Amino acid sequence: MWHNRLGHPGWFTLKHMAATLGFVLSTACLAFLLSSGCDACYMGKATKLPFDPSTTKGTRPGEYFHSDVHGPFPPSTNNTRYFVTMLDDYSGMSFHRTCQFKSQAAAFIRDTINMSQTQTGNKCKFVRSDN
Repeated sequence: MWHNRLGHPGWFTLKHMAATLGFVLSTACLAFLLSSGCDACYMGKATKLPFDPSTTKGTRPGEYFHSDVHGPFPPSTNNTRYFVTMLDDYSGMSFHRTCQFKSQAAAFIRDTINMSQTQTGNKCKFVRSDN
């Protein structure tokens, strides 16, 4: 319980904090941290292999985009749980939008590509995403 409440510190840090602040950790808590650990900690330490180096680079604005959908997060004040990021490969310009549902990301990507095409006159050739 304390491990979660304190932001998932390691067992050594948690044990040191307990000694410094004068409270005692149960043997069950220490056994849990030393043996199985916490799923959130394992997920946070997991790494995902990077994409292969891209061989395609944009030669003009709006030709190649990179896109990602982030979330779900706890609902914000306007009830949005996701945000979408698009990055133009050539100019580095980024576009962001929040949305309530992940399914709304496709419309934002389409609208961003159309806006870019209207402003630059260049057609989008490629959108790269890991979703």
